[in-house]
Amino acid sequence: PCPGIHIYSSSDLYNWQDEGLVLKTMTSESDLSEEYFHNLYGDIPYEEQYAIYEDLWQGQGGDGCVIERPKMLHNPKTDKYVIWFHADGTTPSSKGQSNYAKAKSGIAISESPVGPFKLLGTYLLVNNDNDGTYTNDLMVERYNSDLANILGNLVNRTISMAKKYFDGVVPEVEVEDSIDEELKSVVLSAKKKVENCMDNLRVADAIDEVFEIFRRSNKYIDETMPWKLAKEDIPRLKTVIYNLLESIRVGAVLLKPFLPDTSDKIFKQLNTENKGYDSIDNFDGLDSDIKLNDPSPLFARIEKNVK
Repeated sequence: PCPGIHIYSSSDLYNWQDEGLVLKTMTSESDLSEEYFHNLYGDIPYEEQYAIYEDLWQGQGGDGCVIERPKMLHNPKTDKYVIWFHADGTTPSSKGQSNYAKAKSGIAISESPVGPFKLLGTYLLVNNDNDGTYTNDLMVERYNSDLANILGNLVNRTISMAKKYFDGVVPEVEVEDSIDEELKSVVLSAKKKVENCMDNLRVADAIDEVFEIFRRSNKYIDETMPWKLAKEDIPRLKTVIYNLLESIRVGAVLLKPFLPDTSDKIFKQLNTENKGYDSIDNFDGLDSDIKLNDPSPLFARIEKNVK
């Protein structure tokens, strides 16, 4: 455990329970000796325990911090259960208004789906390189850039092109080029990079590795110019569209632990049930001749200063 974990409910949610996990609010320093908190922090020095208490309770002005529902995953490689939390920064005194400057997520691990869970680490919801500066405009910029544009626009453009050029049917790979191998290398190497990040509790970096797939796919569109191939080289266009669709599928599999609802929406548009973690070891998990579903926006762009 480390200081900075804002994942406990406020006092009015003292026994908040969801998906088999009970969260409690730390209301005083003496709570550190209670069995629930001792199971979480008992194996670290008291000085570190107190630092966590200060951050969890005193650091919030005595309010605690409300968390949203957790997501639980089972890691078959380690036979451990991992829970991912999102704390939205809302406190009782904030009267329901989220404070995104305080919004964080945390990770806990257990050998059983019902706990006890050991808290492993925390990270900011918004990764911010501006020396700790936070504004609502910055939040909107990151949302529009990373989610609406890099991911959402990629999925929408690719499926729309498949609909336009191939009547929504996943094409077979025909004519390949060296630039295809560059894309595949980025996509297939992402799994190991994400695992390395998660092994070192670098969750934000893990998410960034997933988004590198989407960034490289967008660049691949600019490099291959499918709209031009549609007029000049249909066999080559088939390969380009397949590569984009498969890259999106692999990215959705890796994104699932972080944005499960978004991944499910992507899988639905791809009309694929091949969602397993082992399916991304090779670049052939999307069957040709699948009929894609209609494209649907994943994220609506937010206009600044619109409330």
